[in-house]
Parts: sequence; C-alpha cells; structure tokens
Amino acid sequence: MVVIDNYKYLFFKEIYKSLELNKVEDNLSNVKIKPLTVVPTDGYDIISNYFFLLNDANISNLNDEQLRKLNYYFSRKIDELSDQELEEAKQFIKDTYRLILFPTQKGKYVYYGPASDEYVSPSDAIAIGLYYDAFEDGEDFEIENNVADVVNYIQFQLSKKIGDKVSVIPFNQLTLDNKLNGFAK
Repeated sequence: MVVIDNYKYLFFKEIYKSLELNKVEDNLSNVKIKPLTVVPTDGYDIISNYFFLLNDANISNLNDEQLRKLNYYFSRKIDELSDQELEEAKQFIKDTYRLILFPTQKGKYVYYGPASDEYVSPSDAIAIGLYYDAFEDGEDFEIENNVADVVNYIQFQLSKKIGDKVSVIPFNQLTLDNKLNGFAK
C-alpha cells in the first residue's frame, strides 16, 4: 500500500536522523563491515545502506480523522508535500506511530527472522534491521563482535535520544535469504 510505504519511509528517515545512524554507518565502514547491496524499488532515495525499518504497519487502530490525515499526507510522495504539509506529516507521525507500528499484539514479542532469540523484538519497539555482508574479508569472529557492539550501542545508548525502545536485528546473506524465502516473517 503506497500510503503505508510513504508513512514508513518518512518515519524511518526521521528516526535515522534522530539516532544519527549515519555516524554508526561510518563506524561500520571503518571496521570493514560492508552493507548488503540495496536495490531501490519505490522511487525514493535510499536512506541507509545498512539499516531498514522492520515494523509492520497496521492502521486498524486509527480513528476516522486519523485515517483521513494518513491518506491526505501519505497518498503522495513525500517530496510533493509543501514545507508546511511536511511538518504536519511529521507531527502526525509523532502522534500516531505507536498506533500504527506497535499495534496491539497477542504477545509481547515479534519475530523478524528465524524463530530464535536473535530475531525477536519487543512488540513495542522500533525494529531496525542491520543488513551486512558477513562474507567480506576478515575474521568471522571479529565481524560478529563488531556487529554485536553496534547492536548494543544503538539499543542501549542511542535509543535514549528518542525515548523509545529500539530493537536492532542483524541480517546477513543467509538470514535474509531465509526471510525472503518464507522461512521467517
């Protein structure tokens, strides 16, 4: 659904800026962890080569007025909004993202990969995928330690900047293939 894609795009763009993930990407590059290849598909600029928003969207919790605003702001591309509309859209996101991206779950957790502790996120967290090349030159142990450090830094340090839980789930070529082939959500 285009409306949801536009909403999620702007939400992630704002989270990316707030968490200053560009600095994290520089660090990943400095320790020789390369991103997976990203192929743009929706006509938007790529926000990140490493990070992606994983949260599923559910608009069933919105009231009629919120649905009207959702369609008004996000039925168009973000760059088609006036400056005022863009600011209003950002405020709308601040007011509704918990309703849309953290819908009432039967459980406390959501899996974004194989059913294991590595791919679980609290249902009330901003879930970000960290897609990296695990088969780059270097020691597997060193790459995995660096990725774990980044995950912990974002979840326990950077998340304080936005006042929300942030869950980072690392994906490499193998886990991403499993996710895309239907082995995972």
